[in-house]
Amino acid sequence: EPLLIDTGYYPWYGSPHHVLWTRQTRAHNAILVNGRGQGNFSMEASGRIEYCRTSGKLTLVRGEAGAAYNVPLSESTLSQWREHLAEPVPSMEPAVLLARRTLAFTGSKERPWMAVQDYLETDGPAYFDYLLHAQEEMQLDQDQGTILVKSGQARLIVHLLADNGLSFSQSSEFIPPPGDRYENAPRQWHFSARTAVAPGRARFLALFIPYREGEKPPEVEGIQSGETRGFRVGDETVLAWWGEGETGRCEGYGEGRLFLELNEDGARKKHTAE
Repeated sequence: EPLLIDTGYYPWYGSPHHVLWTRQTRAHNAILVNGRGQGNFSMEASGRIEYCRTSGKLTLVRGEAGAAYNVPLSESTLSQWREHLAEPVPSMEPAVLLARRTLAFTGSKERPWMAVQDYLETDGPAYFDYLLHAQEEMQLDQDQGTILVKSGQARLIVHLLADNGLSFSQSSEFIPPPGDRYENAPRQWHFSARTAVAPGRARFLALFIPYREGEKPPEVEGIQSGETRGFRVGDETVLAWWGEGETGRCEGYGEGRLFLELNEDGARKKHTAE
């Protein structure tokens, strides 16, 4: 069942909806900086996978895409934007210095989960929008920092932390709409958690846990230990560095950005994402 999805339709190549929504960062499960996404129609708007490794049931992946936010929208995109959208074109300031995303996926049949840690730096104050998209309306609990996604018989609970206050919102609107060709197409839902304006840094930790309709939702406990924050899922733990700088030292793990303690075949194993 599709849970978190890429959104938008394809009326035709180069249509206003295709250019201004489907191919924009805001149509995907990504992050906006002062409302700005990554450049489009440009090979310069690229990123890189810095490492990918597996150990037992755990897969760790880290990527960096900061430079892509500093690539202006193409001239053809800007022309359509001014013609079809009332909102102003997002400013190219401040520059994005880092946009690093780290994923930790536990491929357990009994209780799979994925943690996603984001660290962004800019050269000036900015607000950040953490985006998620689904086919059905999501259930939001801003006080608890949770988002519940439903799709058929599948469920997904998301626990979201940030180092700045978050304001949740949700909409089923496309800007611009896909037009007559998709007049009766299913609605899609768009979630944003927006931070307050912060002086040049944002940090997020999200925990994604899928389960089945009829099952009891997994129990998750928020934890804080020293300069780390994170979650306990059953007898497993994921912590993210929450102190100064991008990474730091956690006792028992060493230097890193994510620290995990997993139950693998009855044994306790610790892992560090550097």
